[in-house]
Amino acid sequence: KTAAALSVFRDDFSDSSRPRVFALDCEMVLCRPKDLAPSSTPGKSTLARVSLVECKSYGTRERKIEFTTVLDVYTQIGKDLEVVDYLTYVSGIEKHHLERDDCLTFLEAQKKVLENVDEKDIILGHSLWSDFSALQVWHENFIDTAFFFTLKHFPTLCLSLKDLVVEAHERSGGSNEGIEDFQKLGDAHDSVADAKHTADVVFRLLEANLFGQGKAFPVELVNLPDRLLARISINNIASGITDEQLREAFFEMKYLRDLEAKKKLPGDMEKSIILRPIKWKLRKDGKTVGSTYIDFPSREIATNVFRNLPAAKTGCGGSNRSGPCFHEGWPGRNSFMHKLLYFDCHEPTDSEGFESVQPAKKKRIENAPTCETICYGINASGNLKKTITVNRSKSSTVFGPYGRRLLMIQQCTGTRIIMKHLGKLTNFHIDGSTKEKIDNAEALIRKGSNGEFNFIT
Repeated sequence: KTAAALSVFRDDFSDSSRPRVFALDCEMVLCRPKDLAPSSTPGKSTLARVSLVECKSYGTRERKIEFTTVLDVYTQIGKDLEVVDYLTYVSGIEKHHLERDDCLTFLEAQKKVLENVDEKDIILGHSLWSDFSALQVWHENFIDTAFFFTLKHFPTLCLSLKDLVVEAHERSGGSNEGIEDFQKLGDAHDSVADAKHTADVVFRLLEANLFGQGKAFPVELVNLPDRLLARISINNIASGITDEQLREAFFEMKYLRDLEAKKKLPGDMEKSIILRPIKWKLRKDGKTVGSTYIDFPSREIATNVFRNLPAAKTGCGGSNRSGPCFHEGWPGRNSFMHKLLYFDCHEPTDSEGFESVQPAKKKRIENAPTCETICYGINASGNLKKTITVNRSKSSTVFGPYGRRLLMIQQCTGTRIIMKHLGKLTNFHIDGSTKEKIDNAEALIRKGSNGEFNFIT
């Protein structure tokens, strides 16, 4: 169906018998029922704005696109719901938008879309499953640009629309003129602009002859987009830590304060460094943990921030009896550097808000786990390798419950270790950047096989 829909773009849209082509984009806010306690349930994505743009293309050699905005409306929030997050940083939605006199009800907005789009027509969009879900509709003839590309080491990662716009411009031989300000770092999205750019991606990639018989689809990309190389993600954030506390801790880092003082940031810190709100989820063990990420102006700044983060003195493998996390971090299976740190959210003893060890006499979040940070801008592939062989009967002693003992060894030594069974033996393949790291990992594997890490249960 995607191939058939794409073929339409090669024809003259002035032919009235051809299916019409629309680009759809919706913006959502998070809501929950009013009769539920504030902390009892997370917000659910709810439609707040819907934009539908008709796209027409003429000619085959010189591309010409004509856009007509068919629908662009804000929607009312049901009386039984309350907004818990307007997601303004990405949606652009603010409270006053949903209190306008011309806001439509959900059913009115849904009806408007269905009235304009015929069964044979084609809908374009990016991550359309989200838009269809918000509208509670389904349309079979669609093209979702989220499926055009995959990343070699991140098969489940969906590229952003901004990533696709840049990729499409480069592949079609076009300049970056006019796209620098599209979804600029720190700016909210505009659903009409997003819809138009989605259509432009399709036209440009057709121009570049990306799609066709015998060509692999989706297209696999080897290199990460620049935006990800300048990002640090933070996972396993303890319940009770707020966005403000996390922002304060990072923004008070000496390295960043020095950059700001020397005017080496593109603007003030609040606009140059974007910390996304923490997203919380309930784990299977009943604990609530959060995750977020920080976008920096450049890869260099992101990697230097990561290197300046103090590694946790314990907590490796999820145990407070472990040794310290290696100060540089450890390479994950995806070849990016990971690092554990404690976030002191009560009484910071240093100006940077981080603690490298849990103080015994300070009031903290009870049993606060370490945060795990990931820096995508550091290629962590080691140039030294070694294989350690142990009796298979002892491999589970090294591996530990859910692999936590082996993870502890990697976190403490700054190495990546892959375990493979071979008959009655088990090979531990160690990947590290120095001989010292390799030797330390080997020593801990030997200790693990002798049962010395049974405290990790």
